[in-house]
Amino acid sequence: MKKIVVTSLLVLAVGVALALTGVAQNAATAPTPVRSSVAVVDVGKIMTEWKYVAARQEDLKKQFEPKFEPIKARAEQLQKDYQVLKTMKRGTPEYVQMENSIIRKEQDIKTDDAILRKQADEQEAKIYQDAYKYIKQHAAFYAKQIGATCVIQVNTADEFQVYNPRVPAANLTLQEVSARQVVWYDGAINVTDQILTRLNAAATTQSNSARPTTSR
Repeated sequence: MKKIVVTSLLVLAVGVALALTGVAQNAATAPTPVRSSVAVVDVGKIMTEWKYVAARQEDLKKQFEPKFEPIKARAEQLQKDYQVLKTMKRGTPEYVQMENSIIRKEQDIKTDDAILRKQADEQEAKIYQDAYKYIKQHAAFYAKQIGATCVIQVNTADEFQVYNPRVPAANLTLQEVSARQVVWYDGAINVTDQILTRLNAAATTQSNSARPTTSR
C-alpha cells in the first residue's frame, strides 16, 4: 500500500512538473505585451491640405508668373522667326545671319528661363522647409499632450496601409517593398488630422510673410 502511494505521488509530481514546463515554454514563446508611446503623422497630407502652404504657394505663383511672361513672349517670337527662316534659301548670307540670330536668342531664352526657375524652386523649397519646421513644432506639442515620446512619418496613401491599393501588389518591385519603413501601425495612433486642424487654426493667410504660431 505504501509503495502504491509513493508511486502515485511520484506520478503526480512528474505530471505537475510537465505541466509547469509546458506553461513555462508557452510563456517563453508568447509575445510580450508592449505599451507603445509612438504616434504617426502623414507630412505629405499636411503639406497638401494646410492652408498656410497653399497661401504661400499662391503668393509665389503671383510673384513669378509676371516674370515668366517676357520669356514666354520671346519664345513665341522665336518660333515666328524660325518659320520665316524656313522660307529662306539655305546657305545665303541672310539665311546664315538669321539662323545664327535664332541660335543666340534660343540660348539666351534657355539661360534666363533656367535662372528664373532656379529662383522659384529655391523659394518653393523655403516654403516646405518653413512648413516642416512648424509641423515638427506642433507634432511635438501634441505628442506631449497624449503622452507619445516619438512621432514617425508615414504615408497614409501607401498601398500597404490601406485596403484600396493604388498600385497592384504584382507590379511592386522588391526594392519598392523594402523601402517601406513602417510595415503596419494601428490607425488609432495616427494624429495627422489633429495636427492639421491645429496648424490650420494657427495659420495666417493674409500675406506671404505670415507665420503660424504654436499655441500653448
